[in-house]
Amino acid sequence: GGYDKRRLKGAMYATKNASAVVFGGTQPDTLRQCVGKLPNDGLLQRMILCCARTKVGGVDRAVNAPAYAQYEKVIRGLLDMFHAPVIRMSPGAAAVHQAFCAKVDLLVKYEESASLRFHLSKWHGASVRLMLIYKLVERAANGQELSLSDTVDERIAQRVVDFYMGWQLSHLQQFWYEIMAAKESRSFAKALFSYII
Repeated sequence: GGYDKRRLKGAMYATKNASAVVFGGTQPDTLRQCVGKLPNDGLLQRMILCCARTKVGGVDRAVNAPAYAQYEKVIRGLLDMFHAPVIRMSPGAAAVHQAFCAKVDLLVKYEESASLRFHLSKWHGASVRLMLIYKLVERAANGQELSLSDTVDERIAQRVVDFYMGWQLSHLQQFWYEIMAAKESRSFAKALFSYII
């Protein structure tokens, strides 16, 4: 469905149909061509990137009916929360987020790849939005409504930080340095990252 949103500078814009897009490919050269044509407007830097590993075989399984039913329950619950109240971070979550932002700032400062640096610079805001998504999904999965007293707690904040630092960072590095063939050296940034973590 659609919705109207007021931007920070006061202008209104209408989204006719909100959606999520999965973009990918199995051929690095083709992916480079597609991504290379995107404007440098920050869209790609707001995405969660995943670089799949080489396939080593798989198992065909029957549909997991309980998991499928839970997924449907979450989606219905999220749709019911379309006009949810403002959700704030608890003091503990805010402290976790501030520490995360300080680490990200160091990574940005010493990262030699301009592309990766620009991507990392979006993590301050993207992480807050992901915390909210985690909160909404958790409530929807439990069949609960949101209230004005709800907050993003420290546990959710830490899960998001662990996701970014423990999983997403390695995928970003692989994407920008291997798939997109960034030319800059990453030795100093990798050394710094290992020291921070």
